[in-house]
Amino acid sequence: MIKQALDRAFQLAMHSVIRHRMNFLAHLHLAGSDPERIVGNLMADFVRGSDLEHFAPAIERGIREHRAIDAFTDAHPRFLESKRLISPARRRCSGIIVDLAFDHCLCRTWDQFCDVPLEEFVEGGYQVLEAHRDELPGKMVRMLPRMIRENWLVSYREVDGLARALDRLSQRSPRLGMLHGSAEEVRENVDALEEQFLAFYPELIAFVQQRR
Repeated sequence: MIKQALDRAFQLAMHSVIRHRMNFLAHLHLAGSDPERIVGNLMADFVRGSDLEHFAPAIERGIREHRAIDAFTDAHPRFLESKRLISPARRRCSGIIVDLAFDHCLCRTWDQFCDVPLEEFVEGGYQVLEAHRDELPGKMVRMLPRMIRENWLVSYREVDGLARALDRLSQRSPRLGMLHGSAEEVRENVDALEEQFLAFYPELIAFVQQRR
């Protein structure tokens, strides 16, 4: 009982520390072609609360879609199985690691899901965000130049790029220190993670399409 209470307290604390999960590429890919829906999907983790009426309707739909995607992902058996691949020492941060690992797997298998080359697709996403900078939350505005300069979404294609993202997250709070070096777990389990991802992602695509 005490252990469960402590684990729950940790998860609540983690939720307050990590308000965005960094798996931007999947959300960009799933957002479709409407610019405002793209903006909503990519800014959603920077937006708190359920009162979204002050956003443009398409942005609001994008935010709600992002949240539905996250809920679907968190409960999916393939995602849960992937989390079990992470070592016990990092198990409490396994969801963050697998989120980013799945973006890595999406990069690796990009041609199976999109006819537009990855670099071209991501550049289009950056342009949409730049064009709607005035509608983005302040924290995202401050993050955007670095995201574009370092080309985060394409950098996930290599484990070294994934490592930089995870190590950045590890510096945000002592609670996240266990993320430092965690990309090695992705490297060691990449084939198993990719197998889980390829079984999961088509179901996620179908889920998003059914909601529209």
